[in-house]
Amino acid sequence: MKIRTSLVVFLLVCTTACSGGSPSGTVEEFYERVEAGKLDGALELLSNQARSQVTNDKMKQGLQEATRQIDSKGGIKKIKVIEEKVIGETAEVNLKIIYGNGTKETDQSSLIKEDGKWRIQPSARGK
Repeated sequence: MKIRTSLVVFLLVCTTACSGGSPSGTVEEFYERVEAGKLDGALELLSNQARSQVTNDKMKQGLQEATRQIDSKGGIKKIKVIEEKVIGETAEVNLKIIYGNGTKETDQSSLIKEDGKWRIQPSARGK
């Protein structure tokens, strides 16, 4: 639950691949990059709106905490897409994340298509 809380807090702070691939692929790639500590790469998967709201240093701090929490759970064992809804240039992705220590979480991400690529954006619902 802590990783979900950290990511929610991070996205709220932001008022918050796949390279043009699917929305779910973008979210999976984001988690993989965060887990691997590839923070600059993870930031690339955020929308322009998300990146414009907070400094890169502040975003990296939030992502570093998420990396530590993923590691404390034994890493990500599996990411399962529960649902992907695409409506024009926006999408919602629901995932189940299974960690190495057996804990499970669900996550919902909002995305927008920018320059032909899916990017994670702040959700209107604050998730």
